[in-house]
Amino acid sequence: MKNKLAPYFRVASLAVLLNLAHGCHPAPAPAEQAVVPGVEAFDAQIKKYVDATKPLRTAADQKVPKGGTPEAQAAGLEKRRAVLAADILALRANAKPGEMFTPEGAASIKKALDGAFKGPGVDTIRDAMEEQNDPTVYKVAGKVAMSRPIAAPLLPAVLTADLPQLPKEVEYHFVGRTLLLIDAEATSVLDFIEQAFPEPPPKTPAPPTPPPVRARSFPFLKMPQKARSVRFVAMGDTGTGTDAQRKMADTLWEYYSEGNRFKFILLLGDNLYAGLELAADYKREFLDPYKQFLDARIQFHACLGNHDLAAQVNFKPFNMGGHPYYSFTEPNVKFVALNSNDPTNPEQLKWLDEQFAGEKGWRICFFHHPLYSSGLHAGESDRMRSLLEKDLVKNQVNVVFSGHEHFYERPKLQQGIQYFVDGGGAKIRRDLQPRAFTAVGYDRENSLMILEIAGDEMFYQAMGVSGRTIDCGIVYRTPDASAKGGKEADTQKWLSACQDAIVWLQGRPNPTQKVSSLPVAH
Repeated sequence: MKNKLAPYFRVASLAVLLNLAHGCHPAPAPAEQAVVPGVEAFDAQIKKYVDATKPLRTAADQKVPKGGTPEAQAAGLEKRRAVLAADILALRANAKPGEMFTPEGAASIKKALDGAFKGPGVDTIRDAMEEQNDPTVYKVAGKVAMSRPIAAPLLPAVLTADLPQLPKEVEYHFVGRTLLLIDAEATSVLDFIEQAFPEPPPKTPAPPTPPPVRARSFPFLKMPQKARSVRFVAMGDTGTGTDAQRKMADTLWEYYSEGNRFKFILLLGDNLYAGLELAADYKREFLDPYKQFLDARIQFHACLGNHDLAAQVNFKPFNMGGHPYYSFTEPNVKFVALNSNDPTNPEQLKWLDEQFAGEKGWRICFFHHPLYSSGLHAGESDRMRSLLEKDLVKNQVNVVFSGHEHFYERPKLQQGIQYFVDGGGAKIRRDLQPRAFTAVGYDRENSLMILEIAGDEMFYQAMGVSGRTIDCGIVYRTPDASAKGGKEADTQKWLSACQDAIVWLQGRPNPTQKVSSLPVAH
């Protein structure tokens, strides 16, 4: 199906392509949610549990005050989880392993996992589990205890499609080779299968030391600031509570304070790296680093990443409205946040089809896992592409923002959609291996994106923690806009400033970098 609203480009940028030796990974065939034999009893037990705990969730809401300040709201989420976990423990005081994962169902699930690890996607699975299995975030000691809360990594989306579909109240997690069934809100263990995985998952390696941030000695690239435009920021993988996160926030605040105003910030997932996500974690990893933005009444709109707990949907400053997928509108733009931890959820996909019905302006989606990636998660992105891309194309989406990879990448136009990847808000991983679809990639410093939509033009800038511009240009929403666009004096002036802002990339001594101009594309 041709995307009639596909974006067209007049790109003013220099491509920074790192580590040119690379291989292209073929995308796997599309897959639907697996039908695992022998799980009818499992499905019945899950439904029984959801029905039994519905009153407990309502009671927990009533017992815990909502809180007026963000700090009080974070404390309320922590208390609500504790209240719900205690009630679940009382309800399931005599629960034993194997009551939900019945012997027949457990055998089928182990067979499905064994088949996945023997298949051609095993390297993708290992990479995804390594990303999840961060020992600095998840510290599980001793045996798994039934009906008790646990901080354990979420099962990667590349594997959930091989297992029975779960309702939003329940999730798959893992500890070592043990597959866990967890209450998504209380983090309580509902059941587990020992030795479910045929091999131990690798652990996330220690992150590299970030390069020093030098004092800025150059001007910021200002956005055009056209009348009635929509100006916002997109950044991902921010919730570390580290100096890197604070420095990136400081750079953005300095930019904002020099008259570069924007209305809201899209958080592209991994908003907290915190295990159980206590009130202190919200403070250290969100409220403190972004206090100036919150005080300035700049809104945040978050989506869930692979390290985020489901309870984040109820944290008011994230503006998710209690839902893992949601939408909001600005003049001439509709933004849709998806939960890419659950990419095959039929309810989510049906909801997506309804969101853009009759939409005349920009159609923008944001979610955590990228569909095009040239980093550690390249194989995982191929898998995610097979699950989600057809729905985005069908709904004539113009632009997609994602995080997950700890660098900046702009792929070339794909089936009428411009994708942007920036998960460098607080972490950096120098593993970008450009692929055939890569237009621009940069993995030398933390980064974020600054955007402005004016009519059928979307001006974009990727900015490093140094304040330097990494990439910039214009996306045009329609062919007509592309033909007519870029001729206004203020647009021409901005494009010239854009080219000047990225001149620093030329002639850099690093021999692993190649710098080349991108042609104007329509």
